[in-house]
Amino acid sequence: MSDCTVEVGTAAEGWVELPLAEYPELREPGGSANVTVPSALLYVIVACVSPECWVALWSTCTHGACGLEWRPDLQLAECPCHGSVFEPDGTVLLGPADRDLAVFAVGRRGDSLWVHRPL
Repeated sequence: MSDCTVEVGTAAEGWVELPLAEYPELREPGGSANVTVPSALLYVIVACVSPECWVALWSTCTHGACGLEWRPDLQLAECPCHGSVFEPDGTVLLGPADRDLAVFAVGRRGDSLWVHRPL
């Protein structure tokens, strides 16, 4: 599970702002959003896994370059193309994927989430 006490840094350090007004589904546990910020090379699924706790996973399956979907009932990411399943920490739970997903730190400051995309 995600560390829910993430200290948010600055945009210059690679933190990307996600205003909750643009992603209201991320305010409640079970909510998720596919987030694309091309200028930051950020393509992630962000999911609220418990109150004030989020995960951010690379949104493309490591097996076949298919877009992943968040399963709130299981708190897992799933590939609709070939059935790979990933834990919230990016670990492959079920193949055919054999490489874990990249995971990004997520924190909240004010009314925005911030995802760390290392520079």
